[in-house]
Amino acid sequence: SFFGRTETIEFLAKSNTVKIQVDPLPSGAPASFTGAVGNFSMKAEIDKQNVATNESLRLRLNISGTGNIKLLNIPQPQLPSGFEKYEPKVIENINNGSIVSGQKIIDYLIIPRTAGVKEIPSIEFTYFNPSTRKYVTLKSEVFKINVRKGAGDEFANQSFNKEDVKLLSEDIRYIKLKDFNLELKPEISLIKTWFWFAVFAPMFILASALIYKQRQDKLSGNIQLMKFQKAEKEARKRLKLAKAALDSKQTSDFYNELSLALFGYLENKLTIQKSEFTLDLAIEKLRMRNVSEELIEKVKLVADKCEYARFAPQVEMQAQANDLYEETVKVIVELDSKIGGKK
Repeated sequence: SFFGRTETIEFLAKSNTVKIQVDPLPSGAPASFTGAVGNFSMKAEIDKQNVATNESLRLRLNISGTGNIKLLNIPQPQLPSGFEKYEPKVIENINNGSIVSGQKIIDYLIIPRTAGVKEIPSIEFTYFNPSTRKYVTLKSEVFKINVRKGAGDEFANQSFNKEDVKLLSEDIRYIKLKDFNLELKPEISLIKTWFWFAVFAPMFILASALIYKQRQDKLSGNIQLMKFQKAEKEARKRLKLAKAALDSKQTSDFYNELSLALFGYLENKLTIQKSEFTLDLAIEKLRMRNVSEELIEKVKLVADKCEYARFAPQVEMQAQANDLYEETVKVIVELDSKIGGKK
């Protein structure tokens, strides 16, 4: 109007109905297909081919192309025995234009626990290409890794002389045979006190020596029992070395010793062979010993922090060193109070 008055009228507008035809995926999908649809390429690489035990290496997968990158399921590499894999770090770069495209980068932190020439099998990623209406399987190369024995491995590899032990069923025990003769000296007065002392004192000493030797033989022959009883001592040794490294500001050595203290304690106390040790197996054995879930979560958290700190920038982790040391000590002390006497 002339005076600028306006009137608002509500009007309901409707668009045309849009019909979408959704075709089912064809049958015969490979086992490695997890639902990816689009057109992709994959690149896999490792940052090291020569490492020491307990030293990390990084396996990186880069999947790029067109399709819903965000919903792609992450391929899981199949690692050989003696390798431990941590939760991957995932980076996504997505372009939400008329056609969704981008890339997903997956970094796996892998820790070899045993020495030898190892192989990481080919990693497979399968997607369905709607243009060709075919399943496409991408395969990475097979990675060969030379793992040498690193420093700090001795806590899980106590050496024993093969001549000292004999395999019997599933245990290892000493066989000790020793002959001895007792002579009765003639013409000794039974009335004298020193006679009884002379007779029984050697027998008492001999019996004590035999009991002591049997115990030592049992400990030396049963490797699992020996490792179990040495767990606390080895952990204290590692923690002492870690504290010395912390005081001298040797950050890398500090985190290495701290990690060895925790993992060495778990290996020895839970009697897990080094070649079989993983954090998941240790957690399973802790549950079998009725360790609380709260304490198990603390163990997992400290283990992850220790491993991450070993390979993170030193400047970043220096400020957290004291706190992580205290956390690790508390977790080991708590564990020992729960499973210290349970084999």
